[in-house]
Amino acid sequence: MTAFSVTPLTDVPPPAAQEFPNFIQMQAAGTDLGGPDADTLNFGAGLTATRGTGENSNVVSVTGEAATSSLQVQEDGVNLGEADVDTINFSTGITATRGSDRTVTVNVPAPSSAITWREVSGSTEVAVGDLGNGIDASSELDGTITITIPPDTDGPFTNDPVLIFMGGTRAVEVAAGVGVTLLVRSAFSGLLAGQYATATLLRRESDVWILCGDLEAA
Repeated sequence: MTAFSVTPLTDVPPPAAQEFPNFIQMQAAGTDLGGPDADTLNFGAGLTATRGTGENSNVVSVTGEAATSSLQVQEDGVNLGEADVDTINFSTGITATRGSDRTVTVNVPAPSSAITWREVSGSTEVAVGDLGNGIDASSELDGTITITIPPDTDGPFTNDPVLIFMGGTRAVEVAAGVGVTLLVRSAFSGLLAGQYATATLLRRESDVWILCGDLEAA
């Protein structure tokens, strides 16, 4: 039997792009405009958008190529320049600047893994700013520091976890506010186990939270 092989002229399948590990999905009125494409965003006739490379890979530049191109850019609903025809509204954390040559530069900050600790020495409520961060309850006084979970109407709350750290000797307890359900294993209470104990609050759904971690026995 004669053996043979076929060598493709190009890579099969084509190699994945290495320069753009993140993706942007463009939508119009909630409808996807094609599949996710991290290289180029097409805003239609007269407008093009390109993503930078290397250290500038988090920068997307939008350019009006024709003199008749019009673009109204906003940041958190605030106009950045004179009102024209088209509008792009950027949310919190994304900045946009308009150049004199009809170029708009969009800067999307890289995600941060750093945890911000809010230090408290007395009772407090979980705040929106605590989501994805932590509460450091540190005190050497007597009594209990109660950390209350407020209802979603005090939010808006997301499903990002909240760390609770007992930095002092004063007891720390997590409690549900009015209309809130706190789920804890029956073998444990809502009290942290002791100094340097850490627990995690997880929002399962609206007004329902899970408490787990280094807790005191019930």
